[in-house]
Amino acid sequence: ISLSGETPSKTDTMRKKLHFSSFDGSATMPPVDRMSGSHSHLEKNILSLEAVFKEVDSLAKKAFDANSDAVVEEMKECLDAIIFTMHHIESEAGNSMMDECAESMPFHWPAKRFVKAARTYREELEEVRLLLDDKSSNDSALRSRLGDFIGRSIRFYFRRFFDPVPLNLTNEEHENYRHVDLSSTRSRVCEIVEMVDPDGGRDTAAADGSISSVFSYALRAIHALFAINAERATSDGEYFSIFFSSGASHRGLGPGRSPTIVLSDADLDEILADIHDVHIVLQGIKAARFFSALLHWPGVSAAIKDAGGWSKVQTYAGVFESLDLEKACPEEAYFTLLCGIERLLQRIDADAEKMAQVERICEDNLRNCWKRFRCGTKSKAILQQNPHISTIAAYLRDGKSLSFPALAEPSEESEEEEEE
Repeated sequence: ISLSGETPSKTDTMRKKLHFSSFDGSATMPPVDRMSGSHSHLEKNILSLEAVFKEVDSLAKKAFDANSDAVVEEMKECLDAIIFTMHHIESEAGNSMMDECAESMPFHWPAKRFVKAARTYREELEEVRLLLDDKSSNDSALRSRLGDFIGRSIRFYFRRFFDPVPLNLTNEEHENYRHVDLSSTRSRVCEIVEMVDPDGGRDTAAADGSISSVFSYALRAIHALFAINAERATSDGEYFSIFFSSGASHRGLGPGRSPTIVLSDADLDEILADIHDVHIVLQGIKAARFFSALLHWPGVSAAIKDAGGWSKVQTYAGVFESLDLEKACPEEAYFTLLCGIERLLQRIDADAEKMAQVERICEDNLRNCWKRFRCGTKSKAILQQNPHISTIAAYLRDGKSLSFPALAEPSEESEEEEEE
């Protein structure tokens, strides 16, 4: 189909088909919120891949614990033999083997598709072989796939816990309308609390009503806060609060009212990096406050418990952590915070006052940065001399959006909309 209205060419109509396969996990059915039990296929695959990589990691551990080089070499020889076989299937010389594999299938499966399967297995086995030499080498396509599966599953539970009941897809006035009760797909949290703009304006996240997406984003921000704190904090139990320590930030535009320093591109990079550090800490603190407020809201914990509780989420987060999937799937690493929900909540609550102090330090530093680099100036002479001032000002303004919605009891207007 051509969106431009032109007739598609013969080449366009002869494109290759898209195949989904079980050997690489691409055939795994994603959870569908409207379908009860649709998450079971994904969760079965998570458990299957977990078992595979537990075996792989145990093999690597045996190799490292072995006192004999002969044992390790024997493992490598076995792996090399299988890898060579996979190479053979991939090559033209393996045509007969591909045909035999296809004939052995209980259903029609084109022989050529065994090439892709063999390549997938070979690449995974090569990663296993690397593990025997370097235990930190745990990056593979299937490990990444497992990390992605865990992220999908956890987000499914977030939607189940926090989001409103899905709407019926057919309008009530349509002749084919059939009412479907989907209340069992959600907890009662959406009846207990809703998000609102803390400033009284229109907040996109609050208007969307998807607490799950904001909750997930808050976890990511908290993970980033803890990461920078672990890297930069000067002592255990304290929060990183020494900002704008680069030379460019210290120098500013020079002493006096008239700028004497012209910022170079390198200076700009240092200043923006310093601002970025403050933004990470500030957003993480605000995220932690949102996280705590939501889980402490009256009735929320009970509603989540009634919907099945956190056990599955904690289990899958634990799988991610125990198999060290962060290298293979870094974008989902923040879910490791969920290995212990109560432990995380206790940590945030215990550090609330420390975080509030660091938040004030962050805001003071950002205000000082604005003044130090004359970001509010309208002087054309100064801006022409230092055009990077505009970039710094824009980046500082962006920091004002590092906020999270406030929480409130559902309004009567919201309840009427749901009834409609």
